[in-house]
Amino acid sequence: DDINTKIKSWTIELDARSIDILSESKTLPFEIKESRKVNEQQRLQYRFLDLRNEKVKKNIVMRHKVIRTMRDILDKKDFIEVETPILNKGTDEWSREFIVPSRLHPWSFYVLPQAPQQIKQMLMASGVDKYYQVARCFRDEDDKGDRQPEFTQLDMEMAFVKPDDVMWIIDEVLNKPKEG
Repeated sequence: DDINTKIKSWTIELDARSIDILSESKTLPFEIKESRKVNEQQRLQYRFLDLRNEKVKKNIVMRHKVIRTMRDILDKKDFIEVETPILNKGTDEWSREFIVPSRLHPWSFYVLPQAPQQIKQMLMASGVDKYYQVARCFRDEDDKGDRQPEFTQLDMEMAFVKPDDVMWIIDEVLNKPKEG
């Protein structure tokens, strides 16, 4: 990939009069362009290199565009975006929640929410009738191929609506026409 096709020899040309070596570097643990072929543990150990892979960057940019598009659509529909706390009191079930000990209050704990349901209900009861959040969620699940402990989800809440109203909004968010 470092070949210059604009020159006759199709090779890299250097015209150096002198060279000062300021620092030596080790060989990279894997080729950045091939990082998707490297085992996951090594990719995570050298995540700063893996993130230079164009396919990985493309996924990060795609996530940004999807979330931006959702926000734009919901904003035009008069939704407001809210953010609920990550650390919260535990629910009655206490199952499958990550428990975080409090340093300031010994023998007291916070939980990382499965979904911030209590706060959503409080907002609805207080008159905030159309809102959403792009929420970080945590679940202490058994290892399965289709689950992970931390993920992001779109939460939308609407008061006094019919099922068709919800379906229209979801349809618009999921089926936004692609730009250009």
